[in-house]
Amino acid sequence: MTNPNVSVMMPCYNSKLTLARAIASVILQSFEDWELVLVDDGSTDTPFEVVEAVADARIRYIRLERNRGRGFARQVALQQCRGSFLCMLDADDWMYPKRIEEEVEFLQRAQSVVVVSAGMAITRPSGQLTGIRSKGTGQIQGPFRSLHIPFAFPPSMIRMEAIGNARFDETLKRGQDADFILQVLRGRKFCVLDSVNYAYVEDERDAIVKSINSHPYVRARYRKHIRDFPALAPLAIVQSYFAESALRVGSRLNADGYLLDKRVKMPSMCEIELHREALRSVSELAERIMPSAFGSIGEW
Repeated sequence: MTNPNVSVMMPCYNSKLTLARAIASVILQSFEDWELVLVDDGSTDTPFEVVEAVADARIRYIRLERNRGRGFARQVALQQCRGSFLCMLDADDWMYPKRIEEEVEFLQRAQSVVVVSAGMAITRPSGQLTGIRSKGTGQIQGPFRSLHIPFAFPPSMIRMEAIGNARFDETLKRGQDADFILQVLRGRKFCVLDSVNYAYVEDERDAIVKSINSHPYVRARYRKHIRDFPALAPLAIVQSYFAESALRVGSRLNADGYLLDKRVKMPSMCEIELHREALRSVSELAERIMPSAFGSIGEW
């Protein structure tokens, strides 16, 4: 059996209600030479029923008997991936139909680049588009010599040969993705495309709480690299404390909406239409796969 060109890594924990949509977005990719390595991190809501309903041989389902955390699940998936390129998809998100094609074509053209990323459509669980985040210029940048990853992890694609000994740190309950990218990217080139190809689902009710709770792990990540960045890491740790405090104050003042708006840009009419069409096609297939997981398409 020949290895696939692209491995899609997906950790999953109690995400059955969104899993059909995530998997549908992989099946609808214009680039078809992929495998989906889905690691069920001890879920109690039977996600395997969705995998069975899809019945696609390109999906490899791995079940962990107990919940070990996203870092552990990602590392298990990484060890099973066989593709030349690695891309990410969370079980509560979904991607646009040309995401893999666009990123593979770029990496095939730009042989000096080890990571390519793109912009994210920030959506509500219903599918409503609320903004655009992390879109780049399409210019090759690097070599990378920083602690701060200047792009989003979810829409990224990595050359598998560049990963080497990099691994996901299971002790980091949050931010193990950024830590992994930092290991891969140091001293190398990257690019962030001037396009949007990934839908990141964000619930406004807990987005700020998640941001606040992530900062202890952000600081733990910086401490890991303090030897390599003796000046930058301590400064970044202090900045994290200030950022966490600002978020806490803003939340107490009921300014969550304002804080969220500051993190995104308003979508253009072209981006709105692209999102609408991608959501329609993904939702239609997801409803055929697992109609019991949700109501009509209009309720997304």
